[in-house]
Amino acid sequence: MEAPEFTLEKTAFSIKGISRSLGDNHLYVDGKELTNLADSQVIRNHSPDGPAWGYGGSGPAQAALMICLHIFGNKHVAQALYQDFKQAFVARWGKNGESFEAEIDIADFLIEHRDRLKQALQQQQWDEEDAQWMNMEDSD
Repeated sequence: MEAPEFTLEKTAFSIKGISRSLGDNHLYVDGKELTNLADSQVIRNHSPDGPAWGYGGSGPAQAALMICLHIFGNKHVAQALYQDFKQAFVARWGKNGESFEAEIDIADFLIEHRDRLKQALQQQQWDEEDAQWMNMEDSD
């Protein structure tokens, strides 16, 4: 089986975080609100209270995972890169509890983390092969 292909249509994004009250934070990527908190928590539940930013804790980890799932559209890639994405971007946005707007370009980030990206795609390939084997066994 050939390794999965990974492509992005673009690498520059407009990120906005709106903090309405404690624990009521909303994230937007290119004007689209991220509503994938539950999807991100299935992968890793860092913050039952949802996303945060401006420091290096659990809320920013959840925010980074949400953003990575949205941007990359690939759970293997998102899972492999979100902690580094948190440190490179999310932890630096505004102060905890304050709204922010940021323009980011992740091209250099992806180049710096190409080994992790490659490992994530390899893991995806293995998972897909395992699923094929499981399906073959189930059909016997």
